[in-house]
Amino acid sequence: MEKMLLLSERLNVSLDTLVYGKSDCAGGTRPASSAGSIMIKTYDGKEIVRCLTIRASHIWSRAKGVPSCALYGVDKTSFWGDNTVILGWYADEESLKKEMDAIWTAMHSGESVYELQYAAKVKKSFLSIKLAD
Repeated sequence: MEKMLLLSERLNVSLDTLVYGKSDCAGGTRPASSAGSIMIKTYDGKEIVRCLTIRASHIWSRAKGVPSCALYGVDKTSFWGDNTVILGWYADEESLKKEMDAIWTAMHSGESVYELQYAAKVKKSFLSIKLAD
């Protein structure tokens, strides 16, 4: 029984779901299908990442036309640490906060897929990234 409780906690599903295959979504519990993750397509459309955690970071640069923030998705954690993927670049902190709120709402409502809404268009070169005009 202890193993079932640990598994239930780890997967974020009820014991009923584990034992009987039924999901009790009353009371705001997340459906078993999402299991605490959400799939997000990256800003360039080259990857779809199953994100376990979403992180934001400021970019401290004085150069003109450089994004001010980046959004990262953690797709797996290992002994060596978290594997992060850049999901999107943001021109300002307000856009980043809106994106984080929208992702939170999608995850909380049990959605399994999210498409970035506030990410800025960027131009990448060999060693730099700039906002597209």
